[in-house]
Amino acid sequence: MMLSKIKKIFSHDPKISENITDISDALSWIKTYRKALNFDTAIIATKELILKNKIGITYYENASRKIAVLENSNIEKIATGAREKRKKIDVILTGLYKELNNLEDIIVQIEKERLDKQDIEDQKAQKLKFKLCSQEINDILTKKDYIHALSFAKKLVSDFPNESGAIKMLTKAQKLYDSEKIKQEKEYAKEGKFKNILQEIGVDLPDSKEKKNVSILKDFHTFIKSFGQKNLEKKEYLKRQKALKDVERLLTQSGTIENITDELFNSELLSITHSGLTKDINDFSLPGFDFFGKIHGKDKIVGDTFGYYKEGNKTLFYIGDATGHGVQAGFTVALLSKLFFEFSKKIRSFQELFVILNNELKQKLKGRIFVTSVFFEFNTTNKKLSFIGAGHDPMLVYRKKTASIEKIIPGGLALGVRLISNEASIKVKEIEMADGDILFGYTDGIIEVKNDANTMYGFERMEKSFKTHAERCVYNPKKIYEMMLNDVNEFRGDVPFEDDMSFFIFSRNTAKDVIINQAALAAILKEMEIKENDNKKIDFTNKTKQQIIETLKKDRYERELKIKLDRLDRLYKMAEFTKLKQEVYLYFREGFAHDRMRFYLEKALENEHKSIMKKQDEKLKRKYEILEELYKKGEYELVAKEVIDVLFKNGKI
Repeated sequence: MMLSKIKKIFSHDPKISENITDISDALSWIKTYRKALNFDTAIIATKELILKNKIGITYYENASRKIAVLENSNIEKIATGAREKRKKIDVILTGLYKELNNLEDIIVQIEKERLDKQDIEDQKAQKLKFKLCSQEINDILTKKDYIHALSFAKKLVSDFPNESGAIKMLTKAQKLYDSEKIKQEKEYAKEGKFKNILQEIGVDLPDSKEKKNVSILKDFHTFIKSFGQKNLEKKEYLKRQKALKDVERLLTQSGTIENITDELFNSELLSITHSGLTKDINDFSLPGFDFFGKIHGKDKIVGDTFGYYKEGNKTLFYIGDATGHGVQAGFTVALLSKLFFEFSKKIRSFQELFVILNNELKQKLKGRIFVTSVFFEFNTTNKKLSFIGAGHDPMLVYRKKTASIEKIIPGGLALGVRLISNEASIKVKEIEMADGDILFGYTDGIIEVKNDANTMYGFERMEKSFKTHAERCVYNPKKIYEMMLNDVNEFRGDVPFEDDMSFFIFSRNTAKDVIINQAALAAILKEMEIKENDNKKIDFTNKTKQQIIETLKKDRYERELKIKLDRLDRLYKMAEFTKLKQEVYLYFREGFAHDRMRFYLEKALENEHKSIMKKQDEKLKRKYEILEELYKKGEYELVAKEVIDVLFKNGKI
């Protein structure tokens, strides 16, 4: 009912315009819309009424003009009737014009109310935005990122010039920034004094190539840590030697390894020797080779072993696997390690060393315990890799040139099986290895790995795995190991190892050969376009090709760095600060870095900054004079606007 009534009121049909008598209902609805702040609907409804009103006015004005003609009629009755009717129309028109004026006033009021509402909403939005921006700046200040906080605070003042809180936030950020800057300057001064003290007492820290915020105290901490690490390594070595002596003493007391009981057994001894064994593998390097080795113990005490000894141009090393498991196997390899360390220093002949180690083990083991092994000797002068077999598993060699696998049988009897009286009976064999060839030594624990079907991994699977990954990772023995171990683990699933399992991978890399003659050295120098006279002070003794190249690069870098530093020093003394800054940036881009460069850059920027500040102060002074004149003329609004602009751009007045 009400809906149809409203539709009738807002009808555009001119024929029923004179029937609009219930305009109060329409005005009531418009008032309701206004109270509900639905100004758009209220305006539309009011405009509908205005349109309807104007249609009515047009209708009655047309009627009035027609009646005016009748007023001049000669027939008195018609003229009189026309005049009376016109009076009524005039009354209606007066009412319509009054309503029209009223409706137009209502439109103006609604528009004003809408604008007021929009202003309130805008103010709320601005306050919310200001609050969020202020919170963001406070968060940045909490993180002590004062540079960004100051930048955001300046923007806050620009965006909210009428907010007193913006000025307060800028002042707060500026104070914290200035405070932090002073603190950093004091810290740099403190570090400078500290560095001078260290230099006076003989502690020469390396030049820092890090960013400016790297503390010299951290460098000193690293120096102390490194110094302590060397002492720790020395202590570990002595501790290991003592443990090996205790192993031998224990064997002497018990007679043989088979007689060692739990009462005599000290697990700490084998723990020490095992950690030393792991360290040997990690520290081992062979000139001309990339090496990676790893022993996986079935138990805490392992029966696989590795050791090495270097002297002059020779490197001796071995891999081995003691029979059995647990304590006896652990003591066996510990004893072998003890004997190897002891006799490697005394015996010059490779064959003689092997014989002595075998016979010493035989006498001390006195049982059915032995060690399968391969002993190696590498000569850095002639690049020969020799070996003596002691009943160990076949070794595999990947030949890069043909992408094929060669099997090498070490031969010989295991260590400790029998005494050897004739040194000449020991056969020394050689393995020729070209660049990219890979030697793989292992213990039989890999082959004996089983899966849940009780199937052994076997030699064929191992060989195939080695060949596959050797082809892909020629100079990366660690990667070969990781991929082979992954193959083994995929095969066995959750089935545990039944024996210790070891990998020893040697990848021939001629770039790591020791340079032993002038011809080879001259070739490297020619390759790098370096004259021999330029490198007379450099010691190339027992250096590999890779090491020599790195040394030459370092020497070239240092010489070029010295030239560049001298040039920067001249520019600094000549006060060519702009050129100085450009040159430092250029050298940084070229990869050169030195503390003196940082010093020159700081000085260049400092003087450049002083020049900028001087110009800025002059500009501010002129600005102040202009503002003073405007202030005297009463241009307060313009002065306030300009002051805020200056504050935003410079952070000060």
